[in-house]
Amino acid sequence: MMVSAATPRYERLGVLRYTSGSRALGMVQRRARDVAVRKMLLLLAVLSFIGAIALLVLLQNGHLPINRQAAAKTEVSRELVLPAPNESELSLNDTLTSTASTPPANVSSVTTPGIATMLMAAPASNTTVTTTATSTTSPSCSTATFGTQCYKRVMWVMRYGIVQHPEWYPNVTVLSSFEETQWILYDKAESNCTWPPCQVPLDPSVAREKKLSSMISDRPQNDTMFLEQVSTSKSGREGVEPSVCNPAMDISQHLSPAAAELLGTNSSLNRTWQLAQSDMDICFESLLAEEFVSERDRKYARNWCWVGFKEFGCHRHFYDHITWATMHELALSKSVTSNLSFHPLRRPEVCDQTVLGGRVLWTWYDWGVARQWFERQVKVYVLSLHTSRQRRAMMSKRLGELQIPFEFVDGVDMRLPGALAAAQAEGLIPEGFNFTQAQEEAYRARQNMGTAGSIAGTVGCASGHFRAQHRGFLENPKWLTLIFEDDISPEDDFIPRLWHLVTQELPCDWQAVSLNSRCPFGLCISPHLSRVQPDVNEPQWRCRHGVNYGFQGMLYRTNEIENLQRDWKPVVFNELHPHCLDVDVALASISDQVQFYAVPASQNPGFLHEVSEGSSRVDINFDKMDTTSTSTLLVSDADTPGPFTSSVFYCGLERDGDSCLMDDRSKGWCSHSPTNCEKCHGSWCFHA
Repeated sequence: MMVSAATPRYERLGVLRYTSGSRALGMVQRRARDVAVRKMLLLLAVLSFIGAIALLVLLQNGHLPINRQAAAKTEVSRELVLPAPNESELSLNDTLTSTASTPPANVSSVTTPGIATMLMAAPASNTTVTTTATSTTSPSCSTATFGTQCYKRVMWVMRYGIVQHPEWYPNVTVLSSFEETQWILYDKAESNCTWPPCQVPLDPSVAREKKLSSMISDRPQNDTMFLEQVSTSKSGREGVEPSVCNPAMDISQHLSPAAAELLGTNSSLNRTWQLAQSDMDICFESLLAEEFVSERDRKYARNWCWVGFKEFGCHRHFYDHITWATMHELALSKSVTSNLSFHPLRRPEVCDQTVLGGRVLWTWYDWGVARQWFERQVKVYVLSLHTSRQRRAMMSKRLGELQIPFEFVDGVDMRLPGALAAAQAEGLIPEGFNFTQAQEEAYRARQNMGTAGSIAGTVGCASGHFRAQHRGFLENPKWLTLIFEDDISPEDDFIPRLWHLVTQELPCDWQAVSLNSRCPFGLCISPHLSRVQPDVNEPQWRCRHGVNYGFQGMLYRTNEIENLQRDWKPVVFNELHPHCLDVDVALASISDQVQFYAVPASQNPGFLHEVSEGSSRVDINFDKMDTTSTSTLLVSDADTPGPFTSSVFYCGLERDGDSCLMDDRSKGWCSHSPTNCEKCHGSWCFHA
């Protein structure tokens, strides 16, 4: 209605009253609508908050799968799928079967770009594992077990396939895990990998049971408990040493001498595998049939059953996470060892179990405290040749993902002119070390190192490790020095794993720890730790060789590095014991003099795994082989020209000037006759 001046007054008032009432009604309606919107937004905010809390609780309890990379970034653990009983200990004759023959519906359409994500969403049901031909339950997932066709193919792809045929596996990288690689093969329906892998099983020895509510309500108490172990006043090595061990683990100081000897905490006594000579003769004949030894080796009178045990049980399964019990079965299947029981790791039930390397449900609080501890106490170095650009890029990428700061330390490349002299001038190698003599000793038949090329790469590797250690001792203000080689990949939860190992399991006498020790020999002292001991079943002239391999990840007590090197270097650079040039072997050989601990490599996945980048040490050994003046052919000990020029033959383990130690069998014996020298059981001969 239009209102004009001509409109009667009462009509104009009615229109105005109508208009004002309409406006007031609109304002009320808008106000009511605004209130409703605000209420709806508030309700949505409350629901979102409740949902977020529920999600956090589910993540904390591990009921939601998350991406592998996200796990490292958000520092949240995932729920685990426990394997069927003894799944990790299946022998070669065990089979994994199922009545179902088609893949599970929920993963039938998986494409390779989503492998990592789908892997973390693997079903929570377990595979039924039996040693019979049938199974009563159809699995929804099955991680390939040792000895199966799928397992062998996964290992081949990880070690060789991606190097030899990268175009076959474009989505597999050197950093891919076993389970991720199995997903690829499952998707390709390759090599009988008919099921997707399950999630990595839970480590039963580490229970992180704190819920979200207890993390909040108990926070002050937990702060006190954990931060007592971290130095808050000083981050350097001055003052009182922070928590770098667990005093409760030093049980030896509370034991009587008899009890300590029984547990083996102070000595390596009674570690000899006592066998009848007839048993060792049988083992030698089996090794001869396998063409692992030759008839000339018989004179060295080693424990051939132990040699067969190590070679066919461990050395030929170097990258498999298997226990000594499984290794014994493998060696027995070749008839190269005795069926009598022998435990290279005493108390194997404590630490020689595959499942002990499984995932842990770390809480957010664990992650926070572990990272704070790591940043304050650990300095990380990566040992790498300056020319290894690809390896350096890989290590930078992986450690960057894990938010681990580090520095590169250049390795020693003995292919370079003047490298030996430079290493000696730097103090990495003793000035009196005779490289030529060590090389000639390595080529003797009893050492059997000629097929591995020159010793140049091995000498350089040892020198590089000593350089990295020296850098840590001189420049690292932190209590712990961690040295990685450049061909490893730490696990996603490496930081809390290391924090837990050091603060909960390490005795306070420790000097060095190997984070991945193959063929471990010694005594299990905790779920993730063994006390390394010398292998007295092997002669000293072989440097007790064949066990405790693994320097890919080494943790040192920084203020003990100098003391370690004082005892260690003379053993490494002993020309008459070239096997000691392997620094891990040398340190293990004197582990009755130093405090050396190790994480058994049977634990899967453990702290780290080695990636398929080859070996710089081996490459240099073979590169230098052709330029070495000494022939690389294995020749008899008596016929090998030694570093001396006299025609007098000496047999034994020691030399006393120009004479020899007569009639002392513990140190050897001598003869002018090469024939008698051939009869030196367990000893050696050289021209003097």
